[in-house]
Amino acid sequence: MREMDTTAYVTVIVLTIGLIWLAVEMIAPNVNAWIFKRLFSFLLLAAILVLCGVALVAVYGALSGAPPIIIAALIVAWAITANSRSAN
Repeated sequence: MREMDTTAYVTVIVLTIGLIWLAVEMIAPNVNAWIFKRLFSFLLLAAILVLCGVALVAVYGALSGAPPIIIAALIVAWAITANSRSAN
């Protein structure tokens, strides 16, 4: 039971980080680009995107019971296109 509690807390934290990043990206992409260029490497950005995607897939899979592989593919495709759009 404790493992599920820890998983829920980690999922909420990762989702919160992802939503904050998404909000900054939507409101001020120049600020977000400056922050990521100065403070984070590409690998850290990729890790954040993967963690957010995994958390979303886990939540979706837990709520719907459907196989989340399709949603995972959509999240990865969105993350790749969002990253390429913000780089330009």
